[in-house]
Amino acid sequence: RTALSTEMMSQQPSSAGNTLSANPNQLGVRGLSGDPAEFRKSHAFDYRHGAPIERDSVQSPTRNERSDSSLKFLPPKVPAVVRGVSPYGNFLADESAEVPVDEELAARPGAESQLSMVSDYTISYGMEALEPQQLVRNSEGRFVPSYVALDRKVLRFHAWFRDPRGAVGFKVRKATLFHYLEDGSTRISEKRVENSGIVTGEIARRHRVPKPGGGSTDIYTVEDFDVGAVIEVFGRGYTIVDMDEFTREFFALNGMQRKEPIGMPDDYVEPVARGPPPMIHSYPDVIFQTQGVSDRFLNLDRKVLRFYCSWGDQRPYGEEKQFVLNYFLVDDTVEILEVHTRNDGRDPWNSLLKRRPLLKGLPRQVIETEEDRKKNPQARWHWSELSIGTVIQVYHRDFLIRDCDQYTRDWMDKHGLHQPEAIPPESKEQQEFLRKVPKYLGWGTPEDSMQTVINPIAPKPKNADFVKALANGGKVMRFSAKLLATPDDAGREFVLSFFLANDHISIFEKPTRNTFTGLRADGAKFLEKGPVEHPDSDRSTIPRYYTLDDVQHWTEGTRVMINGYEFEIAGSDEYTAALQSGEAPKLDMHKSLILSQIKAEMRKIAIKPADQFEYVDRKDDGVISADELDTTLKNLGIRISEAEVHEFIDLFDQDGDGALDFEEFKGMLSVL
Repeated sequence: RTALSTEMMSQQPSSAGNTLSANPNQLGVRGLSGDPAEFRKSHAFDYRHGAPIERDSVQSPTRNERSDSSLKFLPPKVPAVVRGVSPYGNFLADESAEVPVDEELAARPGAESQLSMVSDYTISYGMEALEPQQLVRNSEGRFVPSYVALDRKVLRFHAWFRDPRGAVGFKVRKATLFHYLEDGSTRISEKRVENSGIVTGEIARRHRVPKPGGGSTDIYTVEDFDVGAVIEVFGRGYTIVDMDEFTREFFALNGMQRKEPIGMPDDYVEPVARGPPPMIHSYPDVIFQTQGVSDRFLNLDRKVLRFYCSWGDQRPYGEEKQFVLNYFLVDDTVEILEVHTRNDGRDPWNSLLKRRPLLKGLPRQVIETEEDRKKNPQARWHWSELSIGTVIQVYHRDFLIRDCDQYTRDWMDKHGLHQPEAIPPESKEQQEFLRKVPKYLGWGTPEDSMQTVINPIAPKPKNADFVKALANGGKVMRFSAKLLATPDDAGREFVLSFFLANDHISIFEKPTRNTFTGLRADGAKFLEKGPVEHPDSDRSTIPRYYTLDDVQHWTEGTRVMINGYEFEIAGSDEYTAALQSGEAPKLDMHKSLILSQIKAEMRKIAIKPADQFEYVDRKDDGVISADELDTTLKNLGIRISEAEVHEFIDLFDQDGDGALDFEEFKGMLSVL
């Protein structure tokens, strides 16, 4: 506090008078935190020590009363009439005004000491504020800080300046200077005039304007503003010619006389607002049509006549296309849109003619003015000329109007223009698309070539029958055959093998002793294992291969054509003969897979069939019932349904007693 009081005392001027100090700091509040010149908040509360609070009592509180809790926020009070300014920047009451003086405050002890802070005003204004003649009071006898008395107090001056870049007649322009007493800042503005042709408005924002040639502390104050004075701001001089009534009264109350108003320069021209812009032609006028009645827009807005048209494209690969013609009654304009169908292969831009007048013929390619076009407009289509069956020409394209919507028919009937029946478009025969399968050229397999036709982007390989391969794995039908090609091939013996897992065929030539009629004397492979094309297959599509149905009919003496070579079947092995004789039942792939699993598990239990039968026959009654077979299969880990168990019993039950005896059980396991 001592340092703060000493600093505030050192800032006091050497003399006090009834004139306005030139020091800008004296227009703010001393001793508060921050720069007083930056305090611009409007006064919304009462005050004490620079703080916005007030006590119920008007008298200044004593030291014991400072901690009283009766301090509260109250609405602001208007300060007294300004009659002068003290060296502290506070307004002094007029000498003639009767202002009560608090003698007790002036007689407080410790006024001589800088260390005794007994006054409410010494915190902000130093020890000299205890002197009664230095105290500033309002009509109620209360102290008034400068930031309260000067709040929203603005001096206004009228000035002019020259703009060398302005247009002829506008070299001299008016401006208004606002000087804020609160913090000594200045703002320059020019009256806005709309459509004047010159830029008006804010010229310089509110700030503390430095004087030309001076430092940052040498700024313009209230003493520098007078009629005839030139205020230079950013290199531009503003000559003051007058001030408002409040500003003159302020200078008069503070003992500073100001000159009388002077006139503007002779070359000053008052800017005036220009008249409305010239009338803009409406859209119908631009397209050379009179507007008609004044309520046309209200009566015809959003009313559209719709016609369905067709155009026969006579160009190569052309066809008849369908269009929709929309006629807007409000301004007699037309748009033509193309009708797209699903998968028509055309671009999605459906606008053939954007909204515009539909001219009869092509636009005239001559240079003419708007007035010439209005005097001699080009003929165009009107809605009264459009009807079903009419052919209109749109940029050398003949459009046939085939139909219209119901609203268009009602509009035409209302105006006495009856529309005939619709003209249906010519029906086209739907041509079925047949995919042409190209001929197999020999590269790769025919199945792979067909996949490139069916799915050319991502062809997939042929799916193998996994169940068939698993059920018939290792099962091969073997035949002995002779080649019937030439007399030189006589005596050559071959073994023809048919694999049940994938219907592939391989041929191996048997070795012949002391003869060299074959490929090799010790035998050799005649045909690699693979599918063999049947001679009756159609080569235009996927060929037909030999299957089990074909091989079962191969008996002794049967002639078989394989890849252009004719073979004669000479015999077969016992397994093949058993399959062909029908002793082994013909099973589907699923049952064959189950039987192969049963056979594999039974071999793990016992080798002899009698031991296997004894393991399944849990009741030792000499037969295997469906329940016994189901229990055994579950113990072996083979999960099938009860219906499938009964199907196996019925399939191999020869005597029809509903159970399997030893011979029937043995026949079931010998099938595979």
